[in-house]
Amino acid sequence: MKLTSLRPAAFLVALTIVGRADAQQAAPASSERVPPPNWDVRMRGRTHSPTPTTGAITAADLKTRLYIFADDSMQGRLLATAGNVKGAEYIASEVKRMGLLPMGDNGTYFQSVNVVDRKFDPKSKLVVGSTEFTPWSDFAVRDPG
Repeated sequence: MKLTSLRPAAFLVALTIVGRADAQQAAPASSERVPPPNWDVRMRGRTHSPTPTTGAITAADLKTRLYIFADDSMQGRLLATAGNVKGAEYIASEVKRMGLLPMGDNGTYFQSVNVVDRKFDPKSKLVVGSTEFTPWSDFAVRDPG
């Protein structure tokens, strides 16, 4: 990965310097300690007894659908995985059950889209002037899509 313009490199360097400066700020004195965050929200129940869904949008209906879709049995929704297919099939079956007309490819509820898989080559170098920067310690690689 070689940047021909100094603007993106300078921006990355500035972000790195700001990030390091923030990390080096002194910790507050023990008498000035900030109280720990309230984690009560994380202690709420992770299960939900589903109720039959209705045509009307209600809080209970949304909660039921959310718990179904977010359940571990869906195996996550990472692209090109069984969990992604399972989640998409669930949504398709629900919209079909609601009576929505399929408007996807070939009369389905799905539409094909091109996916680009970009990968960072660890042998790449970022050099500004005579300074060489190391990925993941001096800067983070980001794909702006």
